[in-house]
Amino acid sequence: MNNYGFLTRIIKTLSPKKSLEALRATALSEWEVDFEKGRADHEAGIDSMHRRFYEFLTLRLGQLSKNGTKEVHPYVLECTRIFGWAVHLMPAHLYDRLHLLTSQDNDAHAIACRIEAEHAVKGVRVFPEIEARRRARARRQPTIESVDERERKTAWRNSAPLITVAAPAGEIADFVGGLNADDLHELVCGATEREDNVFVFPVAAHPLCDRGTALMILSGGAAAWQAKWRDGAREDDQDPAVQPVFQMWARVSARLNQNDFRTNRFLHNLEIGFPRDSDGHLSVFHPTHWLKWRLEDHAIAPTDDERHRPGIVFDCGRVRQSYDVWKRLHAGS
Repeated sequence: MNNYGFLTRIIKTLSPKKSLEALRATALSEWEVDFEKGRADHEAGIDSMHRRFYEFLTLRLGQLSKNGTKEVHPYVLECTRIFGWAVHLMPAHLYDRLHLLTSQDNDAHAIACRIEAEHAVKGVRVFPEIEARRRARARRQPTIESVDERERKTAWRNSAPLITVAAPAGEIADFVGGLNADDLHELVCGATEREDNVFVFPVAAHPLCDRGTALMILSGGAAAWQAKWRDGAREDDQDPAVQPVFQMWARVSARLNQNDFRTNRFLHNLEIGFPRDSDGHLSVFHPTHWLKWRLEDHAIAPTDDERHRPGIVFDCGRVRQSYDVWKRLHAGS
């Protein structure tokens, strides 16, 4: 078993090239043992990430061997094994580093193998740092702006918010009630402080709430609480301030289990993981084994992974029009 703590420390001291070599070497030293573990789980009918890795690699190598008459290049086979193992079994923070370094290295074969492997775990594993970089790229504004554009953006940033977390509960409920699914998802994505939950609570009950939005709500800490329930903590003994959050998670999990959503569109950050731990025991951190707010298998099925396109922005406790909406409304002014 690799010492991932040591690996984490050592790559911080290495150059990007050496870090990439160390991460690839780790994958090459680990994949065969885990492949055999996956084979055993496959034959025993145990659902695990080892089994998923075994089935992915078996299928992918079979596809490569049938792809034309030419012998598969050894480097393609190596990359397939490296990224097949890393995507399924490498700790998320180390895989994030491997993903970033591979992109910077601009290795076409490695990137193609990485994309193929990542597709196989879609909806099973989530890599938050990778998703954060993707969102940042999607939102990145052009680096060269006209003076007029900069002035418009300054005016937009200084414009009065539509509503804030300090508004009365009734006003917040009325405001949220008039939003569409994309705007509702933005409220959940923008909620970073406990005070922001005054907007999330009505989203959880909104008829237009997307299933991806509901899963995003649970990603705000529901899994982490399972360790406390496992160790004997009682819900009634917790801070009164967190009780409304527990109630919201209960409502959301009930809606998910009842499939009470009209749409299934949005990308979310809920870490699904795998149902058993490294010792083969049921994992309380897998949503289908949660001790509270447990989800059925159908409730954690993959969404369409769409990015939301809201007409509002929720940031620092303030909701305002998105820049594009604001600019259209103020065109010519």
